[in-house]
Amino acid sequence: MGPFSKFFAPRTIPGSQPSIKSAMCSKEMIDKVKMVIANWWYDANLPFNASQSKFYQPAIDAIVAIGPRFKGPSLHELRGNLLKNSVTEVQNYLLDIETSWRDSGCSLMADGWTSQRQQPIINFLIYCPKGTMFLKSIDTSGLRKDAEILFNIFDEVVQEVGVENIVQFITDNDANLMLENFCDPRHFPIIDETIKKARKITKFIYNHAWVLALMRKDFTKGHDLCRHAVTSEPLVRVLRLVDGDEKPAMRYLYDAMEKAKENIKARLKNKVSAFMPFIRVIDARWDKQLHSPLHAAGCFLNPGIYFNPCFKSKNDVSRGFMTCVVKMELDIDKQDEII
Repeated sequence: MGPFSKFFAPRTIPGSQPSIKSAMCSKEMIDKVKMVIANWWYDANLPFNASQSKFYQPAIDAIVAIGPRFKGPSLHELRGNLLKNSVTEVQNYLLDIETSWRDSGCSLMADGWTSQRQQPIINFLIYCPKGTMFLKSIDTSGLRKDAEILFNIFDEVVQEVGVENIVQFITDNDANLMLENFCDPRHFPIIDETIKKARKITKFIYNHAWVLALMRKDFTKGHDLCRHAVTSEPLVRVLRLVDGDEKPAMRYLYDAMEKAKENIKARLKNKVSAFMPFIRVIDARWDKQLHSPLHAAGCFLNPGIYFNPCFKSKNDVSRGFMTCVVKMELDIDKQDEII
């Protein structure tokens, strides 16, 4: 098509330019072909979202290109040589991605979630410019999610990928670690005891069908119980802000964390012996993992917070912003202009 190709969409895109042959087909013929495909789809019990596969339309195009005498792959071929060839293609693709880590580096990502069987799982994925690949899953059932255990798990994965290849390590477990510290029986025995009682109640209800039915019918309007978890409600709102995808959190985090700590102090009637254990846990995790110059720069560039007379961390935020400028712009004169 040459320079005119941009005016004609490829055939494989919905709503694209049809071929002359397909344009001459009547609506009845097209509907008949779609019905034939649909009948095979229903008979094979394929999920409807399989039609969103990137291989779906290319498969139809390849069949059409050969013509009506094409015979589809047999059961023997599908589970034999074709399957082996597909596995080989995927392995070569993954090897190509792994080889690129030495040149471009990669990001190691850890994503914690809970399965339908209530098993805590950590998925590890690796991103690089060549693509993203799944590395492994680790079932952490029975393991205490403290910093030492998680460090050992993460360290093992880092060694597997190669320390020299990793540019950054991204995890969503910071919030969970902070909350886990609140149920440490050494420092918060009341919270630990409360959670143990909640677990017993939950276990009893879900192990007795008639109790579960009564709960859903008369008490929860058909809903199930939330899973037991450690909450310190003002802090949870901040951590949801950190983990959420609805809006960028960087510019709000400083102010939100300060307000959360003040809220916790107020709820504990400003009694130092009551609120200080919580504040120590928050500050320890905040200083080590959630506090960075980028968070400070985000706050500095949010005038609604930075210029609010009630905001108390202006000096700290200004220093963080300047640290970012110095690191991202090496020219001294330009640094002065920006600041």
